[in-house]
Formats: sequence, C-alpha cells, structure tokens
Amino acid sequence: MRAPSLLLASVLAFAGQASACLGPPYLYLTMHGGEDKGEVNQVYIYSRDGCALGEALEEDTELNELRGMALWGDSMLLANANRESSFIVQYKGACRSMESMEEMRVIVPYGTAGIDHPYGVTTDRIRYLYVSTQGSNSVYRYYLTTGEAAPVSPALAAEGVTDEDYPGLF
Repeated sequence: MRAPSLLLASVLAFAGQASACLGPPYLYLTMHGGEDKGEVNQVYIYSRDGCALGEALEEDTELNELRGMALWGDSMLLANANRESSFIVQYKGACRSMESMEEMRVIVPYGTAGIDHPYGVTTDRIRYLYVSTQGSNSVYRYYLTTGEAAPVSPALAAEGVTDEDYPGLF
C-alpha cells in the first residue's frame, strides 16, 4: 500500500513545479510539419526554465512547413517554407503572453522575388529583414515596414548586380 502513496506524492510534486515556471519573456520553437493530415505546423511556447506553456498560433492557420523566425519589437516574423506558398508573416504579442498570437500581416508575400523556400530569418532590428532561401541558396533583404525588396547590397552593386536583375539580393 505504500507504493501508491509515493506515486501520488511524486505526481503532486511535479505538478507543483509547473506552477513555478518563469514568466515572460517566453521562448518559441517551430515545428516543421507539412501538408499531410496530422502534420504539426505550430509554434510552441516555453518558459525559460523549460515549462511547456502551449501553442502560439491559432489552430486554423494556412501555415505549413514552418522554418525560421525572428523577434522584432513585440512581434514575431515567421517563415512559411512551402515551395508552392512561401511567405513571411508577422504576428503581434511575441514573448509577452502565453496566449495565442494574433496575425498582423503577411510582411513578404508569396511570389516576391527571393522568397523561394525561405529557411532563416533575422533583422537588424531597425530597418531590414534578411531571409535565407533553400531554393536559391541566397540571402535577400526587405524593408521591415513595407516588406518590399531593399536595394542589392553595396558589395554586389560594386560588382555590377542591379536591383532590376535581383531585387533585394544581399
């Protein structure tokens, strides 16, 4: 009869630890997923001490094959890497709440030059969004505020690469 008491005590102790999770800022991890039924296309929220806190995206989302993400202010920029529907989307409320984030806008839409199976995203926190792509093995630069392609990098421009040929190529 002692064993069940010990088991119950262990479960209660573990449950007690969950309530001691650290508060914001939170950590976000993407799950790749895909288009097949049952695939997981989600961003999960964790506390900085490892407590699983829930899902960051609403359940009904058009996203699939999630890849890189970057924080910009209180928003998250997330790469959707489906080859037939690649884009970068912005959500508000990142790192401040355990609630699902609200989609703000598609910052770089499908069909934009350089968005060919995006993999990694980052920002300079002020002006530009940088996106690496698997489809072209390149890095492209976009304006954070508009999502439009930025000028080609000065180094490439010095080699004769033009915005007309490769808009946003970094």
